[in-house]
Amino acid sequence: MQLIGRTASPFVRRVAATLNLYGMPSENLPYATNTHAAEIARYNPLGRIPALVTDAGEVIVDSAVILDWLDHQVGPGRSLTPLAGPERLAVTRLLALAVGAAERLVQAFY
Repeated sequence: MQLIGRTASPFVRRVAATLNLYGMPSENLPYATNTHAAEIARYNPLGRIPALVTDAGEVIVDSAVILDWLDHQVGPGRSLTPLAGPERLAVTRLLALAVGAAERLVQAFY
């Protein structure tokens, strides 16, 4: 797998940390949106990071979608987010708040 984006981004970092926790080998292509726009656009037409290129060559964009895909790959016994039910809703609500806060920080920084 290839993880597209620099780990300076909290969104890339959360995917990298999850890959590491799950023991899934990956290569990092440390592209930054301000200096590697053309390279990033090859993976994500919106020009945003992270993007994950799977071993099958599929490209998944957006950290939440990538993490959901990774959770399904490792299955319910190892996934960080419950795959269904009220527990999943509770976790995804908290996650939405955390991601929203991170997005605000990134906007304030730039």
